[in-house]
Amino acid sequence: MSTKINEEKKKCKIACLVKIAGIVFFVAGLLIAAACYYTLYVTTKPAEYLAPPAYNPAPGKNDFKITVFGDWMLHEGAIGKIAAESHRRNAAFAVCLGDFVHPAQPSIMKIAAKKLKKHFKIPVYATPGNHDVYNAEDAAGFAAVFGNINNCFSYGDTLFILLESAKVGLSDEQLQFLKFVLTNERPKYSRCVVFSHVPPVTIPEFDKPKYRLKKETAEKYLKILEEGNVDLLVCGHVHHEMNIQLGKTRLLVCPPSGQGSRNKKNPQFGSLQLHFMPDGSIKHEFVYCGTEVKGTGFEKFLYRRLNQHTILFSVSLALLLLGGACILLGNAKKTDA
Repeated sequence: MSTKINEEKKKCKIACLVKIAGIVFFVAGLLIAAACYYTLYVTTKPAEYLAPPAYNPAPGKNDFKITVFGDWMLHEGAIGKIAAESHRRNAAFAVCLGDFVHPAQPSIMKIAAKKLKKHFKIPVYATPGNHDVYNAEDAAGFAAVFGNINNCFSYGDTLFILLESAKVGLSDEQLQFLKFVLTNERPKYSRCVVFSHVPPVTIPEFDKPKYRLKKETAEKYLKILEEGNVDLLVCGHVHHEMNIQLGKTRLLVCPPSGQGSRNKKNPQFGSLQLHFMPDGSIKHEFVYCGTEVKGTGFEKFLYRRLNQHTILFSVSLALLLLGGACILLGNAKKTDA
């Protein structure tokens, strides 16, 4: 009799453990599903469209400031400091040089836009980085939030051109677009600035294919910039500030704005502040905001991992099914016992 009682107790214990495991699996499945739903739908609604209007809001103005930043990878703490500095300097608008997110997902671009809109009280133009656009779907997702990936606009007496170099290169079509804009629009303005993520050349320390354009492409690019009378080319990507004179065109490379710096002497994040002077010159200053980038690990997990939603929803469904099966099995065994 005692042996039978012990066996029944053992079965009850096993049934309870199976049921507890089922509850754990089920709850884990619910949490993952909720986190995916929150990331993909709640944080991206309502959809944000950040691209400013294409018209010139200040025709003829020859004295103004702008902020340029990039390589921030959803580090909201860094962006908050950069935006505050931009407002303190009365910048007319800001330009983001890319590397918003990783891996690229169109839905996550809306989250990036909401973060930028939260901190910047001025228009923000943008061009994608190598982490933002991998294919046509990503390009369409980026354009839906930030406007055309190859674009031009004007402010005051200056023409600005956005040129996408996300794949660490420029196509012949893009170079033709640049040449067309410089031929037809450049003569109407006193100054011209081109923004792109990847620089055509770098300082010797970073003279590697992953940090710059291919030499053949760079030569064509620089020739068009020279012939088109471009005053300034501004890039990011390298995570190291640079100031290089390329004939008539000056190249400025921004420090990272949240991602890690490759500058061993000054490993801070920051931005580039440009002042367009009444005499036609363009003054620049690299402004640093510190080395500590505040942000929660939970946010990074949500935005940088849970955007792989197809896999995670499948995992969630499997856990829910497994949990439900364990609960039913545990109840059945307990009843039998």
